[in-house]
Amino acid sequence: MHGMKLCRKKSWRLRGLLAVCALAAICPVWAAAQEADKPAPPAPAPASQTAAAPAPASPQAAVASEDGIDYRFAYNGNVALIPMESDNGWLLVAVRVNNSKPALFLVATGAPHSVLDPAPWVPADSGPQTDVKFTNTLLSMPGIDFRVAHLLTGSLAEISAVVGKPVRGVLGSDILSKFVVELEYDRSSLQLIDAKTFEYTGKGVKIPLLVRSGVPSIRAKVSVPGQHTIEDSFEVLSEFGGTVTIGKTFVNAHHLRVAKIKGFGFPDGSGGKIVMMRGNKLGIGSLSLEKPIVEFPQGKGSFGSPPGGAIGNSIWKRFRMFLDYSRGLMILETTTLYPTDFDGDMSGVALRAGGANLKTFEVVGVAPRSPGSDSGLQKGDVIAGIDNQPAADLTLPDVEYMFRQLGQDYKLTILRGDKTFDAKPLKTRRLF
Repeated sequence: MHGMKLCRKKSWRLRGLLAVCALAAICPVWAAAQEADKPAPPAPAPASQTAAAPAPASPQAAVASEDGIDYRFAYNGNVALIPMESDNGWLLVAVRVNNSKPALFLVATGAPHSVLDPAPWVPADSGPQTDVKFTNTLLSMPGIDFRVAHLLTGSLAEISAVVGKPVRGVLGSDILSKFVVELEYDRSSLQLIDAKTFEYTGKGVKIPLLVRSGVPSIRAKVSVPGQHTIEDSFEVLSEFGGTVTIGKTFVNAHHLRVAKIKGFGFPDGSGGKIVMMRGNKLGIGSLSLEKPIVEFPQGKGSFGSPPGGAIGNSIWKRFRMFLDYSRGLMILETTTLYPTDFDGDMSGVALRAGGANLKTFEVVGVAPRSPGSDSGLQKGDVIAGIDNQPAADLTLPDVEYMFRQLGQDYKLTILRGDKTFDAKPLKTRRLF
C-alpha cells in the first residue's frame, strides 16, 4: 500500500442527534445492506431483558481492553479493509450485529460513543416502553470483529431522515480511536490498522492531532472577507458533510462581527438558519485551500452545531487521511480533488426523507431569493417526482446530488396537502 508499511500482518452537523442517542441509555456497500430495510434480528431478548451475543466462534485470540470493547482481526492480520459509502458527505459502512444481515452504520469521529438503534430488534408485539439492552454484542465488518460489553442504544430515526437511508448504528470514537484510521474517499474505503504495527513511509503532511473527550481536532487557520484570520483548534468530523463551520464559541472568542458577514441564509431544517459564505483561505499545516465554503449556524434551532469550529468531509475528501489517535498525529496525502473548487447546494431547498422506505421527500425549508423560492416551493411540500421520474425511483442522496448541479432545469411534481401539481421549473445556480 502506497506510503504505508504494515510489517506484513496487515449539516449539517449531527452531534445533537448523536447526543440524544447516548442519553437514551452513508461504491454500494454490500447490496444486502440496502435490501434489508429491517435487518434480521439477532435473537432479541423479551421486554426489559438483556440481549447477549453468542460466544465467538473463531479460535483466534481477541485484543482485550479495559473499556469493554475487544476486537480481533481476521486471519491473524493487522488491518481491516472495509467498503465505505460516501455519497453526499455521509460515510456509511455495513456492519453485522450478532451475525444478522448487514446494516448501515454512520462513521462518526465526533461521536464519543458508538450507538445501536434497537428498533429493528424489538419484537413486533412489544409495548412502547420495551427496553432492549445489548451486552457482549458482536459487531462484524470485513476483516475484523468487535465484542462490545455494553452498547448504547437510541433511536436513529432522525439521522436516517437526514441521511436518507436506514441508519441502524453509529461507529463512534470509542471504537475508532483504538486504531490508525485511514479514510480513502476516492476509493470508498475505511481501513482500521493496528496502531502497534503501523509505520508511515509516505510523503504526506503530518499535523498534530489533539483528542478531547474522544473527539479529534487540529489547529487550522480560516480567513473570511471583512474579518480577521481565525486560528484555533477545529474538530475533525467524519459525520459533517460540509467544509468549515464556525459556532458561537468561536464567534465570541475571536470577536467576529457576524452581523456584517455578507453571506447566504440557508434553512437548516430545524427552525434555524445557517449563514454560508466564501472564505478567502483555509490553512491546515503547510496545505492551503482557496475559497472554501464557511458556515455560521444561527439561532437556537440550528441543532447539532458545534460550539466551536469543525472541518468536514467536503475538505477531507480531497485527501487520503490517516488519524493516528495513539501518537496524536494526522497525515494528509493530496489526491486529484485537492485543487478543485468548492460547490454546495444550488437550489436553496432543505429536504428530509420520511415514510416507511424513506421515499417521501419533504421540504423543511426554502431560502428566500433562491431557485427553490422562484419555483414556488413551500415548507411542507413533498417532492413526488423530478423530470417525470417518480420519487419512488430515487433516494434523498440522489435528489440532493441533482440539486448541486449547476445550470440545470428540473421539472418538479409537488404534493401539497391533497393536491398534486407541477411547479415552475427549478433552475439551479450558485447561491453565493
